[in-house]
Amino acid sequence: MSDVAQALREQVRVAIPGGTVSAVACFCHGGGLPHYHGRYPLAGNQRIDELSVKLDRIWRKNIRPELLGVDHTVPNLDLAWQFKEAGLQEVQVNGHLSLVSPGDNRIPAVEGANYAIIRQKKALDRLVQMQEKHGRRLARLGFSQVEFEELLKLKRARLRYMQEQGDEVRQVMEVFTYALLMVKGKVIK
Repeated sequence: MSDVAQALREQVRVAIPGGTVSAVACFCHGGGLPHYHGRYPLAGNQRIDELSVKLDRIWRKNIRPELLGVDHTVPNLDLAWQFKEAGLQEVQVNGHLSLVSPGDNRIPAVEGANYAIIRQKKALDRLVQMQEKHGRRLARLGFSQVEFEELLKLKRARLRYMQEQGDEVRQVMEVFTYALLMVKGKVIK
């Protein structure tokens, strides 16, 4: 029995009749989350967007579903089925989008800038790993090594700028989004 199935069984066991059991999961399965980068005063902003969107579309459609062994045509459909298999009724699926902005005035400026810089470093590392592991296949699918190198060069320039101009990070209101899937069902005893 999977961890999810065990957790659902326990939630159903302790819920009152007519009560609700729910779960929240990132439907992106990590990586590639939507992200508004802000408009830094750098050449190549639009090109970063164009290349990032092209790479993301090819990656999500052709490679990531195989790596995860899941069907991404319906996000986390397997979780909804597990709710039904646990005996829950009136199973509903909907979504939620939370935002994190280092530009939020409630966050100290240095902390916000550091958060954005750390996120950029991690994104750059993931991109380098993606190129090393899957670059050839991505090239066959339409995202060339030349485009990869161009994207990496632009992303490195953005990171250098952010590290040198921490105040700018806050001014452009960089926003990170966390897309979540919520599933709930009613307990019938």
